[in-house]
Amino acid sequence: MMTMKESQMKLEFKTFFSDTVLNLGFQIYQSNKITQIESKEHIIHAQVLDHETYDIEIKYHKSKIEHMTCTCSYADFGYYCMHMAAVCIYLEHSNLIMSRVEDPIEGDVSIPCKSEVEERKKQLNP
Repeated sequence: MMTMKESQMKLEFKTFFSDTVLNLGFQIYQSNKITQIESKEHIIHAQVLDHETYDIEIKYHKSKIEHMTCTCSYADFGYYCMHMAAVCIYLEHSNLIMSRVEDPIEGDVSIPCKSEVEERKKQLNP
């Protein structure tokens, strides 16, 4: 697995969501419901297991989100949902935020989910 270069850049996302949606997204993040997350050429693909599995896509340029989609019914109505918020919160908390355009990531990158990180910590510190 390739490593993603850390950056001081923070993904600007909080203005997309209401406080309620951000709080629900934080609950999803804390519950380890993000089951997959990958980055490729300024696009984040993620899956969130809530009541069912939802696919999230976030397109970004530098630290600006250009477009977000989710397969949940809330997003079908054109709203930014809690699943999108959860993925943004995960990216912010993981410090594995997208690298700068001047220093692009080569190839596909898999970002470990929170549960995978916790499991690896247990293996390293029995």
